[in-house]
Amino acid sequence: MSRELEVLVERLRAGIEREESARRLDRELRPRLTRYFAALGSPASEIEDLVQQTLIRVFRHASELKESARFLPWLFTIARNLGRTVARRRPEPPGLGDEVANLPDPASRGEAPQRIRQEAVERLRAVERAMARLPEQQRRCLILVVRDELSYRQAGALLGLSELTVRNHLREARRRLRLEVNVPEVSS
Repeated sequence: MSRELEVLVERLRAGIEREESARRLDRELRPRLTRYFAALGSPASEIEDLVQQTLIRVFRHASELKESARFLPWLFTIARNLGRTVARRRPEPPGLGDEVANLPDPASRGEAPQRIRQEAVERLRAVERAMARLPEQQRRCLILVVRDELSYRQAGALLGLSELTVRNHLREARRRLRLEVNVPEVSS
């Protein structure tokens, strides 16, 4: 934690210029929390609310923090718990089956395209199920590096992990997916 951040936290905890300290902390923390919730896979429409709710809780309970040096873990614990609570209340997102149901019927184009389409759908569903069974950190690393095309360093910064840890999580996630879905290994 930077010295400036530590001073702001101390001032907030002590009630010194509380509003100004809270404003400055907000400017410092808002981008971090936004990246954090994005890395968790929170819907973009919810991220700003999650950030705001996290900051409100932090500002209300800052005096309860025992050590300023433990501020960042405390902050992200609040964010994680809030994110989990909101995620539990969120209705299930439409699954792959909903997307497939909206595709045009290929039956008019012959049996072969329909069989190929069905095999592709089954494979996608298998990958979707396998990804859902991955440990949370492995799934997050996989999504950030593969889907969002972040570097190991960027993904690590968002998740609070080292590059090496991101690489290890990603390697293990890919290994598990290959085993579960029987996907041939490809170099990356």
